[in-house]
Amino acid sequence: MKKPHFKILSTLTNQNLLTSLSRISFVFLFIVFCQTSHAQNVEELNQKGSNKARAGDYEGAISLFSQAINVNPLYAQGYYNRANAKYDLKRYDAALIDFNKALSLKPQYKEALNNRGLTYYQIKKYDAARKDFDKAIELDPEYSIAYGNRGNVFYHQNNNLAALKDFDMAIKLDPQNINAYYYRGVLYFKTDNFAACLKDLNHLLKLDPNYSKAYFYRAYANFKQKKYEAAIGDFTYAIQQMPNEAESYYFRGLSKYRLNRLEEAIADATKAVNLQRGHAKAFNVRADSKYKLKRYKEAEIDYTEVISIDPTFANAYNNRGNCRFKQQKFRQAISDYTKAVQLDPDNKSAFYYRGYCKYIIGKYEEAISDHTEAIALDPDFAKPYDNRGDAKYRLKRFEDAIEDYDIAIRLDPNLINCWYFRGYAKYELHQYEMAIKDFDQVIKMDKDYIDAYNYRGNSLYFMGKYRAALDNYNKALKIDDKYSKAYSNRSIIQRVLFNDFQASLADCNKAIELNPQLKQAFINRASTKRLLNDNEGALEDFDKALQIDPEYIEAYGARANFKFIAGDYEGCIRDFTQIINIDRRNQDAFLRRGNAKHRLNRVQAACADWKQAEGLGSYDALQMLSKYCED
Repeated sequence: MKKPHFKILSTLTNQNLLTSLSRISFVFLFIVFCQTSHAQNVEELNQKGSNKARAGDYEGAISLFSQAINVNPLYAQGYYNRANAKYDLKRYDAALIDFNKALSLKPQYKEALNNRGLTYYQIKKYDAARKDFDKAIELDPEYSIAYGNRGNVFYHQNNNLAALKDFDMAIKLDPQNINAYYYRGVLYFKTDNFAACLKDLNHLLKLDPNYSKAYFYRAYANFKQKKYEAAIGDFTYAIQQMPNEAESYYFRGLSKYRLNRLEEAIADATKAVNLQRGHAKAFNVRADSKYKLKRYKEAEIDYTEVISIDPTFANAYNNRGNCRFKQQKFRQAISDYTKAVQLDPDNKSAFYYRGYCKYIIGKYEEAISDHTEAIALDPDFAKPYDNRGDAKYRLKRFEDAIEDYDIAIRLDPNLINCWYFRGYAKYELHQYEMAIKDFDQVIKMDKDYIDAYNYRGNSLYFMGKYRAALDNYNKALKIDDKYSKAYSNRSIIQRVLFNDFQASLADCNKAIELNPQLKQAFINRASTKRLLNDNEGALEDFDKALQIDPEYIEAYGARANFKFIAGDYEGCIRDFTQIINIDRRNQDAFLRRGNAKHRLNRVQAACADWKQAEGLGSYDALQMLSKYCED
């Protein structure tokens, strides 16, 4: 619109002058009235827009601010207010245009500089944001809000010292600046200064108990300090304020898990994953809780969900492996542990459990290798030594096994099975006194450890302490009257100490009744039958023992000795040959096969066997060679 043009006359009469003055006054008053009316209209529109914005109706506010700007295109506050409404709607590019216009009209507008800085901050243009906050502070060195906002920019640029300095200044200038307390608290949290974080957030919540974001970080700080009950209270408040925030449910569930409130943890984790289906950590908390409740199949399903969301989540593979281990799905567990160590080569637990699974399926050398890896990662981790000892024991490397058991027990004296198997290894090495000491310790730790009584009894038997052995077998049977091994072993005492062959036979029969696969019981019954002159029954029992275990060296040896006494030298030779085929270093088999061959006058063949036995360390074989064989 063109401005009104007034032509000024050069000569005027008095009347004309009065008339002209009257007209000029009227025009002047009309212009003033219009300007005042426009100003009042702009302010009214601005006020209405502000009311709409405060009520959360940002679109309505923008419409009113736009009307004010249409009335007065030079109205800087209108652009400023419309920019703020657009900011609240997260229309940051449009907000920047209005902030720029407001500042072009009013370059010293510190509030516009501050809020444009906030807008740049939201779109991660941190340098531009900082320049606006710098300018606002330059205009007003006591502008607390701008210090707080600049501190937040420094924080996101990883300049924590500068950020802390600005937060301190913001609070010094305005002790009621709740945002500065909040962001300084967050900074303390991120730098693991949880005590300072809690101090700031506690003060903030005294100033404003409804500052919901502060509850979340205060809860998190309490969680980090293992103050789980306090954390749960704050997460609960955060959930009340923001019921659709998955993260609060997740952390409340994790806090409950740490307190072993597992069903409650599952409920919170379930709420979190319902709100955010891709929340891998929430699935993981639910899985961990189910695992602790021994709901292994359900836990496995949740760990699988974690892995589908995040295929790099190493611990989820490890824990799914644990679920499968508990369900005796050992090969699947091995696959999971393998993936876990590929993703995390420092995962000692995965190496240990993979080794344990390999031990269970009989891959003893591979088990030893995995346990060695676990030990390399943590030389103070007792369990891999224990299980590596078990694998060496299975490979009959008893001395090596004992070395591992020694270390495991030194690291963790409460590993009762380790004490037991160390005693067992010493028993196998005929170190009976030392074995008994370990079995004593086992029984001291657990008075009902039935196998320890049994093998302590065996050790005492081989030391010739038959009555003490019998006492141990009876104690084992008192603990469990269906313990077949004790009946089998007691049968020997009945025969050797008391010559009570019927009682011996009864114990063997009871052992076999309880456990038809107990091969040692058949050997013991065969020995008793032989003393009762039931040679046919004895041979049947030897045969049954070998049907149970075709590589049962003790059964071949006992049957061979029986045949030797009965004069069946060819049968005796065949049994000792079976032993030699199983164990090429069995000196006793070579010696006794040589004896049987000598009875058949096969002197050269006998000498060859004795030569083999002598080479393996048999003194008796050396005597036979000296007596019957030429050099």
